[in-house]
Amino acid sequence: MENQPSIRRREDESLEGSTVQRSPQTRTLGGVPIVVAPNGLGVSGVGSTVSTNKPELNDDVKTVIRRVDIDSAGKPAAVIGAGSPASVASVLLGTQLNHFLLEEMVGGGGMGAVFRARDERLDRVVAVKVIPFVGEDQDLQRRFRNEAQNAARLDHPYIARVFDVGRFEQWHYIVFEHVEGINLRDMVARDGVLPIDDAVYYSRQIAEAIEHASGRGIVHRDIKPSNVLVGTDGNVKVVDMGLARSQQFEVSGDMTASGVTLGTFDYISPEQARDPRDADVRSDIYSLGCTLYYLLTASPPYPGGTMLQKLLSHGSSPPPDPRELRHEVSDDLTAIIHKMLAKDPKDRYPRAIDVVADLRELAFREGLLRAQSRGTLTVAPIDPLSPILARHLPWIIAAALLLMSAMWLQMISSVSRDDFDLTAPPAAAALLSETALPFNASEPQNSAVAGSGDIAEKLAVGSTIVPPTVSPTLSTNADAAAPPSYAELAMPSDVARSAVRTADRVSPPPVPIDRIVVGTIEPQPSTKVVTTLVEAVRLADELGVDRIDIAEPVITSLPIKINRDGLTISSTTGHSEIRFVTGESLSMQRVAMLDIGSHPIEFQNLHLSWSVRGTLTDGGSLLSVAANRLVRLANCTITIENLTQRDEVYAIEVTAAGVYGAPTDTIASTGIVDSGAKLLTGIESVLAPSTDRSAEKTLIPPLVAIEMENVAVRGEMTMINLLDAVQLQFQWDNGLLAVSRRMLEANGANVKPSLTANRIQLSFNRVTAFTREGLMRMRLGPSGAYPLQVDRDSRQSVFHCEPTASLIEFTGLDSSVLDAGQLVQLRGEDNAYDFDLVNDPAVLLLSRWNGQEQVFRLSDLLAPEKPAWSADRSPRWVVRWTKPIPSEIPPSRLQSSQFLQDGTAVPGFDRNLLPAFPAKSATSEI
Repeated sequence: MENQPSIRRREDESLEGSTVQRSPQTRTLGGVPIVVAPNGLGVSGVGSTVSTNKPELNDDVKTVIRRVDIDSAGKPAAVIGAGSPASVASVLLGTQLNHFLLEEMVGGGGMGAVFRARDERLDRVVAVKVIPFVGEDQDLQRRFRNEAQNAARLDHPYIARVFDVGRFEQWHYIVFEHVEGINLRDMVARDGVLPIDDAVYYSRQIAEAIEHASGRGIVHRDIKPSNVLVGTDGNVKVVDMGLARSQQFEVSGDMTASGVTLGTFDYISPEQARDPRDADVRSDIYSLGCTLYYLLTASPPYPGGTMLQKLLSHGSSPPPDPRELRHEVSDDLTAIIHKMLAKDPKDRYPRAIDVVADLRELAFREGLLRAQSRGTLTVAPIDPLSPILARHLPWIIAAALLLMSAMWLQMISSVSRDDFDLTAPPAAAALLSETALPFNASEPQNSAVAGSGDIAEKLAVGSTIVPPTVSPTLSTNADAAAPPSYAELAMPSDVARSAVRTADRVSPPPVPIDRIVVGTIEPQPSTKVVTTLVEAVRLADELGVDRIDIAEPVITSLPIKINRDGLTISSTTGHSEIRFVTGESLSMQRVAMLDIGSHPIEFQNLHLSWSVRGTLTDGGSLLSVAANRLVRLANCTITIENLTQRDEVYAIEVTAAGVYGAPTDTIASTGIVDSGAKLLTGIESVLAPSTDRSAEKTLIPPLVAIEMENVAVRGEMTMINLLDAVQLQFQWDNGLLAVSRRMLEANGANVKPSLTANRIQLSFNRVTAFTREGLMRMRLGPSGAYPLQVDRDSRQSVFHCEPTASLIEFTGLDSSVLDAGQLVQLRGEDNAYDFDLVNDPAVLLLSRWNGQEQVFRLSDLLAPEKPAWSADRSPRWVVRWTKPIPSEIPPSRLQSSQFLQDGTAVPGFDRNLLPAFPAKSATSEI
């Protein structure tokens, strides 16, 4: 092999399509051998010219010079870790690896380049994946063998098959089935979003491939649109098992630490981001959910931001709703996607075949013809009677036994004592004893456990046929020595009494409780009825119930603490009012009427009311929320009656305590919560390889998501108070806000926020915000000197504040903030501002700790060159109220009818969808 060239080349390199110019050469730099490409760059650089029709090559990787091991022949043995797909193509295109001629590069992955090649031995077109410069590196060789072994164990029509694996000199390669077609990513880029039928059809086939792989202990770990090809036959082929892992294969600790990042950030599961070794089939199901979302919307679930932001979104942000981008997606399909995208693997589908079953059922329900076609897995059709039979099977069995007993009694009653001939032939007597007498261990010849063949022989004797029965227990006396005789058993009255006693001992199985009702209703087997909301919340936690219904128009409740995820509290009377009272022992303490903490919850069709006691000196809130993935209110109203104007009273108060169920002290000294720190493991060097993180601490605030739809809020208060720095995602669709102070108060962060941290995001759609002291204020001081940027995005909404107030205010700023764009972004369209045009009110006020102020007034926003942070399109500066808003009425007594406008196309809430406030406010405790 010493005289053989390192790579055999095609004899006719002048043929059309040949792209290889020269072989790489070995040179020295400072006495260190390096491998260089024809243009003089190291082969790991992608500056070398490679003529190829594939535009997907990654051409932004910097040139890397690496040490090369020299073999005994003086040739470079390997360049460990070097080589991009482009540089591999520049070396290998048009060459042969053993009997495989590499004709065209068709793609590249994290572990190498993929070529269309010809198998000259079998005369067929194949795909060859070449691992660049593996050489003698044991870690890369181990990963390479792992890929080859995984791929060889898979044989499925929706998975690209592996034909061969080999090595030629320093090149390792795998030979796959070649698929003529297009990958799903390119298909969506070319044609736009797929028809729902096609998206479900392809996703079902991918799920079948995942099921096949998981049945052989294989986890793909890189399911994404670009790894799924659609062939000319219209079926998918899952390709690139480069990240697959066998659950039986021994994985050393450094396989994940020393290799490339496993998975793709747009489609990676949260547990795989924390530790790739934690990935199982549910991780592939999560990636499939991301892929299905992409096929329906042409966007991954979390498209924006940096690599770290995407990882954090996968770990903490609620699954996005595809209906926001594509309205024809059904509720059932959305539910399937959300189950696949559950953050906790335990909440996802446990098996891929369950995904197949639900997608097939969806196809039949929605008439998706292509998705109804037969696949490779047999999924039992859902019988609508099966759940009914399963629920009532114990009763059916009991009824059948009772009927058989009655028939037996009827037959026995027709036979009198004198009819029994105890001198019958031995065969008949034996039959009677074996079919009727109780089992007696001391007399095995009379055992009731007889073979069916023996019974058939005895029945053939011709004696009277007596149906077999199970002997009832006739006495509970422990001193009874002998079982009753057959004649005694045959007495109808004794048998009847025994049968009744036996039936009495059979109790029906308990019916599971699926909801708890507060109020007075007719009892139902699956419903637990209680009298107070406090008791209902306690039982919901104990019984694992996810729904509480209020069956009364008005109830009164003491403060409540929620300890269960996913609870829904709703009304069955149209709308129910819950009037919260504080009790007598809390006047000197800060209170929370509903302590939600970090538990996602939903309120539906409720009036939440709280009348603040005049002796409550330290304030409090109606809802207290910690780091929470989703608090949702739908068709609700909130009323806080605080007529004594106690300070520090809020509808919603948010704290960072209890981050994902952990106490506050889990926030590390770096300011990054534990869950975020796990996501950072292994990628910090990628983000900032030379940054000394000890020099300046940074903060990634926890996520708090609040969603309101058709909600009206009123009272003497500020609506939301952020006690700690959090990533607030607040979305309000159709609403009215009438408060005496502000919509939002926020404190600064005590650690500088990370550049990758999300802003405070406020989204309004058709909301009327009547706030007398302004929309929001952020207060900075010794306990929190760092501001978080505020992003307000609004559509067709109305904003009002008093002439002396500012719409948005930042106080306590230091000299590091030079540009208002660092603090706020106002975006939106068709909004109206109820401002005093004569006095030129302040829209944004920046107040610094040294007393200096910077004011942006209405005239600045109306100027031809308005500030860059103001991107509100088509704003209006006049609101035509039908009647003046009465200033003498406390906000807690206002009604939505007092905020009507004249005109046909007006911004603000839709009165037809907004629930009316209760006619009478909560009983005053003042």
